[in-house]
Amino acid sequence: MCAIDPTDAYIVQHFSTDPHILQETLFPSGKLNEVCSLLRIDVLSKQKSFTATPLNYKTESLECKRVLNQRSLLLAAIVGKEDSESWQEAYKRLTK
Repeated sequence: MCAIDPTDAYIVQHFSTDPHILQETLFPSGKLNEVCSLLRIDVLSKQKSFTATPLNYKTESLECKRVLNQRSLLLAAIVGKEDSESWQEAYKRLTK
């Protein structure tokens, strides 16, 4: 958990709805930085570098490639038939 600097519009715009961000309203008015410092809670701002790592990150590239290869195979059969080209040659041409 961390808080965001309420004066940093860019950070507020992009991270204020994240459930792991403590909202400014939880702190006494104007005391966010002071309270966070005492409790050792990080305060995100442009001046402080950080890396945002998505939770449950997974790449969909392999699934997309599998689906596209299947569809290319179907297209190769259609194109190959129309152009009197073997489906293998059409598939190779389509997947280059």
